[in-house]
This record gives sequence, structure tokens and C-alpha cells, in this order.
Amino acid sequence: MLKRKTLLNYRKALDRRVRCKTCIHRKFIDIHNCSGNDVIGQGWRCEQIGLENSRRYSIAINHVCNEFKAGGENA
Repeated sequence: MLKRKTLLNYRKALDRRVRCKTCIHRKFIDIHNCSGNDVIGQGWRCEQIGLENSRRYSIAINHVCNEFKAGGENA
């Protein structure tokens, strides 16, 4: 796990209303290949954890961290 995820206490959410799915920091971004030229897909990333292409930066919508702020989709 990323050091940043550990510092933010990224964990599985216990409450349906308090999770990454409803957070304002969640962003849907293009995922590029290693050379950075071609888009190979899209995925969810968190502004607080990082918006990098690596799989380590992906977030699950049923998890939460200490930087959670409500206001995103389905809030």
C-alpha cells in the first residue's frame, strides 16, 4: 500500500454515506501507458492520495480515508 494511503488511514468504510463514492476528492481520469502517449483506460483516483497512472493509486468506491469530504456523486 502507498505510504500516502497509510498516512490517510485508507480503509474499508463502515457507513454507506461516508465512503469514497460520495467524496469531492474522487476524480475519473484517463490512464496512459508507460510512454504516456496512448490512453489505455479510465479509472478513479483521489486528489489527496494522488492522480498518478499506477494501479497503486486506484481507489475503491466502498473505502474511505481521513480526508473524506461529502459532496460528490450520490451525496
